[in-house]
Amino acid sequence: MAGQLGTQRGVKSPLTFTYYPRFLPKDEPAYFSLMDEAAFELWRLEKEMNRLNLSPDLLYQPFGQLSGGEQSKLLLSLAFSQDGVFPLLDEPTNHLDGASRQEVADYLKKSNSGYIVVSHDRTFLAEVSDHVLDLNFKADYHQTLFTGRDLSLEIAGRTLFQGLNLAIASRGIVALTGPNGSGKSSFLAWLLGNKDFTCQGDWDLQTGIKISYLPQDLSSYHGYLPAFAKEHDLDYEHFLNQMKKLGLEREAFKQKIEEMSQGQKKRVALAKSLTEEASLYLWDEPANYLDLFNQDQLIKLLAKEQPAMLLVDHDQAFIEAVAKERVNLRPVL
Repeated sequence: MAGQLGTQRGVKSPLTFTYYPRFLPKDEPAYFSLMDEAAFELWRLEKEMNRLNLSPDLLYQPFGQLSGGEQSKLLLSLAFSQDGVFPLLDEPTNHLDGASRQEVADYLKKSNSGYIVVSHDRTFLAEVSDHVLDLNFKADYHQTLFTGRDLSLEIAGRTLFQGLNLAIASRGIVALTGPNGSGKSSFLAWLLGNKDFTCQGDWDLQTGIKISYLPQDLSSYHGYLPAFAKEHDLDYEHFLNQMKKLGLEREAFKQKIEEMSQGQKKRVALAKSLTEEASLYLWDEPANYLDLFNQDQLIKLLAKEQPAMLLVDHDQAFIEAVAKERVNLRPVL
């Protein structure tokens, strides 16, 4: 569409397209690279930079000395500062942290210009797009299990959070983050059908999917492992194999679950969830009570399998190691 494939290919359109990200030399300030272009208007660019909370002073620093996020937001400002053009945005969230991604999403939603955006960030796409064209050919991999747009969650008349945009595909781990009390565990409870919570907004959960839940509280787990597996309809050999992968000590296999240490109980609970033939996994604080070795075992397992999962945890290193996406809740103060 940007006319970069030669004269034999392309899209015929009366529109003039501009492509993001465009190239700017690293060794000179962006202003000097742009000042001789006929379409460049400094006041327009500064206006768009201010809308993205980006100081116009950055125009006068060598472009290569800016952070990756600053470069991305400057180039995005440039794409929308040109009069009469239609922006084509290729992965605009690259190099952006969570706060900057939200700034860009808010910026795009307020834009008076149309645009086409390409991104692997499904949550970002759900927030900034009103039409989605999926060009992936592995349909099962990219099947969407849950989508939510502008969600808020209430209990007993109190709003826990609002403005949540979320998409969970059939592979890939999404981390739900936020301060204590922001409603992370409550949102998992609502997804599991807890009627104490009321959710407002547009959402769609694929019908007929089986959900496996890892709770924080394991006090209901009891008995010897063979009986526990039978009670929860688990393939016992698979269950044992998962516990061995998670490093459960041999002597623990002969104990009742209620007699195990917290770390051993957590590994039993993790093995139970991993043994269940589920389409979607909801895990609440999986890293709790695990030592560094056991965390590493779990990280390797999740990094390899990448199941469809919504993950709640406060261990930032663990989240960074396993999650493909991170969505931050906005608690209501």
